[in-house]
Amino acid sequence: MSSLGGSLGERALFLSAQGRFT
Repeated sequence: MSSLGGSLGERALFLSAQGRFT
């Protein structure tokens, strides 16, 4: 996990990836 700014972007990518895998 990155800093505050990075966390938002990483979380968005993570959610997107989960949506594709699910």
